Amino acid sequence: MTEPSVADKKATAASERFLGLTLVVGLIAAVVVLVLLSWLASEMLEGDTMRFDSEVRAAVHGLASPAMTALMRGASRFGSPAVLAPIGVVIAVVFYRRDWKRAAVLLPLIMLGAGLLDGLLKISFHRARPVPFFDYPLPGSYSFPSGHAMFGFCFFVGLAALISPRVRS
Repeated sequence: MTEPSVADKKATAASERFLGLTLVVGLIAAVVVLVLLSWLASEMLEGDTMRFDSEVRAAVHGLASPAMTALMRGASRFGSPAVLAPIGVVIAVVFYRRDWKRAAVLLPLIMLGAGLLDGLLKISFHRARPVPFFDYPLPGSYSFPSGHAMFGFCFFVGLAALISPRVRS
């Protein structure tokens, strides 16, 4: 077995420093996000976000039109767990066939974890859904946190994290 070259050693050391820096930055970002979300949850539980929520809701409703409503319903459907879950299963199968077995297991775990976390947080916060402006069926679950936002965020960030190291461009 040959000894690694000086260039290989330098590249390995640079890669390890980058990984260490990435982990530290990621940990700091996670702590900042946790603090901000804890603050937001506290404000929401105290009812301090109701005025803001009502004003934003009224402003968005002021932009309503049949075309905008159709566009937003489509976006809502696309971001729903009922649509993203089957897409995730298809992608996991593609990962498995490309011999990315770890990614094929991790993507469904990310999706299940997002669903579990969303359900637990909804039960914890018990925030009722607002009355809809349009004849749109509301889910039977609580409104906070947004299941679409959480599931979509976890799905797309997890997918990007699984794909990016495997794709050259």
